[in-house]
Amino acid sequence: MRALFCLFLLLCLLSCGKSNKVLTSRDNPGDAAVYYARCIVEEKYDEYIQAMQSCDSASEDYKNKMKILVKQMVRQRRSQQDSCVEIECLHADIKYDGSYANTFLRLRYAGDSTETVMLPLVWSDGRWRLR
Repeated sequence: MRALFCLFLLLCLLSCGKSNKVLTSRDNPGDAAVYYARCIVEEKYDEYIQAMQSCDSASEDYKNKMKILVKQMVRQRRSQQDSCVEIECLHADIKYDGSYANTFLRLRYAGDSTETVMLPLVWSDGRWRLR
């Protein structure tokens, strides 16, 4: 019985790292791009800012200002568009020995309008990050 409990606990712990697998799959940067786009839609601004490679050596003040800018951008977009209901990666173009990728996402909004956006990523520290 104890062995079954340990096995169950181990499986639960392994399943908790699901979002990390999305970011660390070097072969599929599109999954990471969709994940980061969802961070914006779900207002997970801290997670989005932490994913930005350009903020790694930045001060907390700079990161806070970046967070404010992202919030303002989202607020402005929401005043112009319906809410985003679906994010799909159309294509990921991996470049330079696999260390850069341009990902193309289709955003579908509540009013059935769509938009295609490009999200550049860089492979850094064993995961896809926002360039």
